Amino acid sequence: MRIRQPDDMRRRDRVSLALVVLVVILGAARATPIVQLDTIEVPGFETPESVAVGPDGRYYVSNIGGNGVPEDGSIKAISGNPFSGTVTVTDVATGLDDPTGTVFVGTRLFVVDDDKVWQIETTGEMAGEKHVFLSPTSFPGGTGMLNDMAADGEGNLFISDTNRGVIFKANMDGEVVLFLDAGPANPLRMPNGVIVDEEGSISGAPGSLLVIDLRNGNLVAIASDGSSAEVIARRFGAGDGLSFDAAGNLYISDFVRGRIFRLEPSFSSSVIARMRSPADLTVDRERNWLVVPNFLKDAVTFVQLPAS
Repeated sequence: MRIRQPDDMRRRDRVSLALVVLVVILGAARATPIVQLDTIEVPGFETPESVAVGPDGRYYVSNIGGNGVPEDGSIKAISGNPFSGTVTVTDVATGLDDPTGTVFVGTRLFVVDDDKVWQIETTGEMAGEKHVFLSPTSFPGGTGMLNDMAADGEGNLFISDTNRGVIFKANMDGEVVLFLDAGPANPLRMPNGVIVDEEGSISGAPGSLLVIDLRNGNLVAIASDGSSAEVIARRFGAGDGLSFDAAGNLYISDFVRGRIFRLEPSFSSSVIARMRSPADLTVDRERNWLVVPNFLKDAVTFVQLPAS
């Protein structure tokens, strides 16, 4: 059975879910070297949560919007080069509720929105049109709070449910299965950011799914067939977003303490940037930029990464 919460409570959960683990994280955090890189902020957002780089080179950002206002969520796109001052922010789609995780499959943008997943067209005459790709009834056992999403090379979607502690897998036909259930073999407590480790640079097994736990900062690797899951690294705070650069380094955002970690394939880690509330980040491998929704600052922060 799934217990629904009032809409305003569910919106507040996006922040409070991370804040409830602050005391535990502060007590467990390990000192990590800080290497501060050049950053610049792009304003013009309202509670931005996730960003995906489109095939057109634009940055598509999910905006949760205000507290308790239905259908005020949106997708906005950033065009241009923020480091040279040439940037525009435009609306792509409106009328969403609490959009969070975003991922592209081809030119189609898929967006998690509370208990469903939207498909949004980004090219041609249908650009900006949206429809529900996965409804609440698509998910076995219902949903708690869907959060982040990743795609593999075959177009399968992997969706974290933070409240239920599970991972769903959906194909392009809209068929959904439990990829990792809430049984005793599941080390996740509050799964948040997800990404497919296509090359196996961190997991050691190509095609594994990596998941960061919001509650305890553990990084979990799930076998490509969902048969096993194990903690492979720890102490990343209130883990939120995950993204790889071209060299196989993994970037991890800590929503509560405002840190961005870089975890190298050697498992050496460092803090490369600090900001108020980094959410579901992504790496633009073409430009070597880290793009971070700054959740509580209503801005998107761009970080210039060093050459690989």
